Parts: sequence; C-alpha cells; structure tokens
Amino acid sequence: MENNEKPNSDFKRNLKWEEFKLRVEHNKYFLNIALQVNVFFYLTTGGVLGFFLKDSTQQSQDNHLVFFLLLPILIGAVLGGIFVYGAKLQKNASEKTEELRVELKNDFSLEIKELPDVQPLHLLFLIFGYIFFLVVAALILVPIIIGFVIISRDFIIFSVMAVLILCAGANLPWIASKKESKAAKNRRNKQQRWNEIGL
Repeated sequence: MENNEKPNSDFKRNLKWEEFKLRVEHNKYFLNIALQVNVFFYLTTGGVLGFFLKDSTQQSQDNHLVFFLLLPILIGAVLGGIFVYGAKLQKNASEKTEELRVELKNDFSLEIKELPDVQPLHLLFLIFGYIFFLVVAALILVPIIIGFVIISRDFIIFSVMAVLILCAGANLPWIASKKESKAAKNRRNKQQRWNEIGL
C-alpha cells in the first residue's frame, strides 16, 4: 500500500510544482503583453490625434473629422475595462500562487523561501486601466479644447457615441464579473449533479 501512495504523492507534488512554476511564468508574460498593448494604444492614439489636429486646422469647416477620434476612444474604453477586470483576476491569481506555495511547503516539504512579488502587477493593471479611461475622457474633450467644432449635429452625435463607448468600457469589469459568477455557479451545479449520480 505504501508503494502505491508514494508514486501518487510524487505525481501530485510534481503537478503542484508545475502549476506553481506556470503561474509565476504567467506574470512575466502578462507584464510583457500589458506593455505591448500600451505601446499599440498610444501609437494608434497619437497617429489618429495627429491626423485630426493637422486636418482640423486646414479644413475647419469639415466637422466629420471628429469621428476619427472614435477609434482611439473605442480602443481605450475596451482596454480600460479589460485592464481593470484583469487586475481583479491578477489579485486572485496571486492569492492562488501563495496557496500553492503553502501547500507545497506543508504537504510535500518543498519550501519556497522567496515568492516573486506579483502584487505590483495587480496595481500596474489598475493604473493602466484607469489611465486608459482618463485618456478616453480627454479625447472626448479634444474637439472642444481646440475649438475645432462648434455645437453641431456631428458634434452631438460624436459626443453621445463617445460617452456611450466610455460607459460601456467602464461597465466591462462588472459585466465580466457577472458572467464569471454565472459560469462558476453552473460549474458547481454540474459538479453537484455528477456527485448525486455517483460519477
């Protein structure tokens, strides 16, 4: 009996250790992706804003140019929502990593003295998310600040669309949390049904 338990214990220990290593590696991956996404957003925003400001000084009569700003507004609002929600997921992941470290120490006598600090990634995601929302709010005000657009039908349509996009982006974390809760509840119900029939 002891011979069966030892291979099973070694197998479980290896699985837990691999999960721990994978979670630590994911932090580097997510940081890299976050930085690349930021570079992409600010390059796109700079390009669109540069085009808008250049053409707005030459063709001040054409109010349709204001709609070019909807692209970075849409991207920024969506990324802001994703990053704020990602910060919550990152916090949960760091707690799970700590639980794995404790489990490896208590159950398998594998002590990991220095756990990489993953809390800054949570904070960084929050900062990135809120900065995206601030940039979107600033982009909505750009036409007013530069005096490009007088209050017209195009400007009103742009403003309504931009504010709706910003509100939708700000609600993305809430929508994702609701979906996650519903999926977790469905998984628990399914597991309970499997347990009831003995599988």
